[in-house]
Amino acid sequence: MRQQSTLVRVVRLLSVVSLLALAGIIVLVQAVVGYREFVQQATKMRGEYVAQQKAQVKREVERVVALIDSERTQTGRRARESARQRVNEAWEVARNLQLQYQGRMAEADIVRLIVESLRPVRFNDGHGYFFICDRGGHILLVADRPELEGRHYSAVANAQEHEALRRIIAAADTSAEDTLTYRWSKPGAFGASFEKISFIKRFEPFDLIIGTGVYLDDIEEQAKSTLLDMISRIRFGEEGYIFVNRMNGDALVSNGRVFDGHSKLWKIFDQQEQAREVFAREYQAAMTPHGDYISYSWIKLSNAAQVSEKASFVAGVPAWNWLVGAGVYLDDVEADIAVLQGTLRYESLRGILLTLLGTGLMIALVLVVLQRISRRVVGDIELLTTMFNRAATRDTAIALEQVRFEELRRIAGDVNQVLHDKLAEKEQLAVTLRSIGDCVITTDLAGAVVLINREAERLTGWSQDEARGKPVQEVFGVVDNHGNALPEHPVTRVLASGQTIIVPSHVTLLARDGHRHLVEDSVAPIFDNSNNMIGIVLVFRDVTEKVRTAEELRKAEKLRSVGILAGGIAHDFNNMLAAILGNVELAELVSGPGGELTPILHDLRRAAGRAKGLTQQLLTFAKGGDPLLKTASLQDIVVESADFALHGSTVACEYRFDEALWPVEVDSGQLAQVVQNLILNAVQAMMGGGTIRVGCSNVTLDLGEDILLPPGRYVCLTIRDGGCGIPAEHLDKIFDPYFSTKQTGSGLGLAVCHSVIEKHHGRISVLSTEGIGTTFIILLPASVKTLEHVAPAAAGGVSTGKKLCVLVMDDDEMIRTVVKNMLEHLGHEVLLTSEGQEAVRQYAACRSSNRDVDLVLMDLTIPGGMGGKDAAQAILRLDPAARLVVASGYSNDPVLAHYRDYGFIAAIAKPFRLDELVEVLKSC
Repeated sequence: MRQQSTLVRVVRLLSVVSLLALAGIIVLVQAVVGYREFVQQATKMRGEYVAQQKAQVKREVERVVALIDSERTQTGRRARESARQRVNEAWEVARNLQLQYQGRMAEADIVRLIVESLRPVRFNDGHGYFFICDRGGHILLVADRPELEGRHYSAVANAQEHEALRRIIAAADTSAEDTLTYRWSKPGAFGASFEKISFIKRFEPFDLIIGTGVYLDDIEEQAKSTLLDMISRIRFGEEGYIFVNRMNGDALVSNGRVFDGHSKLWKIFDQQEQAREVFAREYQAAMTPHGDYISYSWIKLSNAAQVSEKASFVAGVPAWNWLVGAGVYLDDVEADIAVLQGTLRYESLRGILLTLLGTGLMIALVLVVLQRISRRVVGDIELLTTMFNRAATRDTAIALEQVRFEELRRIAGDVNQVLHDKLAEKEQLAVTLRSIGDCVITTDLAGAVVLINREAERLTGWSQDEARGKPVQEVFGVVDNHGNALPEHPVTRVLASGQTIIVPSHVTLLARDGHRHLVEDSVAPIFDNSNNMIGIVLVFRDVTEKVRTAEELRKAEKLRSVGILAGGIAHDFNNMLAAILGNVELAELVSGPGGELTPILHDLRRAAGRAKGLTQQLLTFAKGGDPLLKTASLQDIVVESADFALHGSTVACEYRFDEALWPVEVDSGQLAQVVQNLILNAVQAMMGGGTIRVGCSNVTLDLGEDILLPPGRYVCLTIRDGGCGIPAEHLDKIFDPYFSTKQTGSGLGLAVCHSVIEKHHGRISVLSTEGIGTTFIILLPASVKTLEHVAPAAAGGVSTGKKLCVLVMDDDEMIRTVVKNMLEHLGHEVLLTSEGQEAVRQYAACRSSNRDVDLVLMDLTIPGGMGGKDAAQAILRLDPAARLVVASGYSNDPVLAHYRDYGFIAAIAKPFRLDELVEVLKSC
């Protein structure tokens, strides 16, 4: 109150003396200042308005041009993706029909069914359809050109169509699927051809090529139509819109309307000459690189009768021959200036009148009312000071209605505007930080969190409200890759040094929920305009998956190298086992039953058989080839494999099988490996021992009962343990390669099981509950063949009937010798050769001397020489009736699985027993 009283006394002393002198000066100064302020604000407003509006229309035009360029560049990709998607759908239709009717209908009938199923399909406004031809070039389906069907592509007269069909056939010969571009007729457009992007895919079961195509101009026209419709609805400001014309003057979008593109701009509007001139200037601006500004008069969007000055920005889109522009009417600012002029004039006059009136009143009443007036002035100043402090500390706007003096109200209004701009800038910064893909945390100089964006919230587990004010070390807690604390937190280092640092990727973030994330981060100081540090910004990203992917690639490369080594070892080991097993069986035959060496030889044969099984597992791991399918009893395979896997463990198996279990077509070695993997996993899950329940049953699936398998007869194998179970979050990953929850696991066991069952056209699934146990369910197609039980040949009792002349080709001398001894023991004549070219020459020499070679037993792989596959083709060219049998130490080589495709009549995997050789000779 003492300061207030002092101010009142000063006002009393000075008021009487100064008011008269100041009255006239105040009136004059107020008038001059008001006029200058008006001129300055009007000039500034006009300049800022024009600059702002020009910048806005340029941004709008550039945004639309960027949108057009983006849409245009996506046209080809969309065409290819559309064609690929359609062909994959047609391929699935063909596959389903083949699986549904194979064995019940002839192949030709199924092909016709596929063709007729795809013939009526249309898409892309009727321009899209499917075509089918076989690998030989015969056209089976061209839905829009049925006159071409049934003909060979070489008979197509049209040169472009002939070349297109030739390229399709050639592409299918080199790749299972491919994308091609060529010209072809379009439905409804007679006599013309159009550029077309097509996707083709081989349908291997029937040697077909299925394809479709998309016309580029259809996709482009659809994109243009969609873009023009979207552009016509773009508005900005009160009168802002986008206009689009062709370079030849055809109007596409103008004044918010979409035109058909067949009318010139100057013919649409009444002022044709003016429109011609405007378009000429638009064209000139569009031809300028990156566009240019132009000025002209044009009708307003809100009032077609009113023509106003307009500033526009125009840019060209040469690829589509378009020009795109937008403009702003400049007369809008004049209305604002007129309002400003009236406001300032009124305020000036009001100020002058108030000044004169106040001066007279104060002179007359200064001694009476000065005290009261002074108190009001001081009260308003104190009120305004209080509001200033509140606005500065709480970001709260000043309530203008509480300020009684206009001058102070203006000051308060300016403060409010500054506060509004500050809050808007702060909000924009917050929105930007919360929207970027990297994690961002900012702190003050004390290291307390000020802001945390959405990505950082997700990764750390702290929300913005929870983290604000917390020490950054608590929110962004990091350790090294071994879980040890860092010598110094990165933020602490930057606060101390004021220098930006980059933290290496081996830092681990400890999230609030306990999860650990490998992160890369950088920490930098934040400086104000005076170059004073005011805080820290921490930017980081999760690189866990990146590091994990690199590690998995390294592991995959290592396993691939080991697999190649395993394959070579298994092949050579099989060759040695072939010699051992063959000589053991010959020794058993020589010694006879009941001989002194018979038990020893029997144990040797069993050991060799187990070694053969081991090499089979090595080959499956190394190559993962197609299974060698034979009709077998699933029960026998399961019992033998499970008992072998349980040897030496405290876990037992309980078996339950249907009495009349259907046979299956399987690769016994691969299926045994699947059973052993699952049994071993169950044993490891039951650390305290227990019983594994294994069962096989016959099931029949109806159509639609299982979306992954066709309807039919299946044999269902279930393996159920009472172990610890699999966590729910891991169930979707257990069949992924390299996924393992065991410290020493490679992550390949279940992946191999899934691959083997899938190649047998079956399905494997899992049910598991933590703490209760896990059940694996395998469905395998049942065989229509009858299971034949062949008793092993007794010593001295093997026979193959008539005497044969057999040519044996193998690069290994031991194998040649043991096979020769086997065959001679069976009473056959044997010719030996070590590689393919020599075998071809020897076969040709026998034919020249009229000596019949009844059978050729050929090794598939000959290092440094001609192998069995090439030698077989050469012999078949000499003698198409030649009877050839392939043998290989790679027992899962695709040639053995599909030997008839390579000209062989039988196949045998090394090492083989004497009775297996007898069966092959009998089958030939």
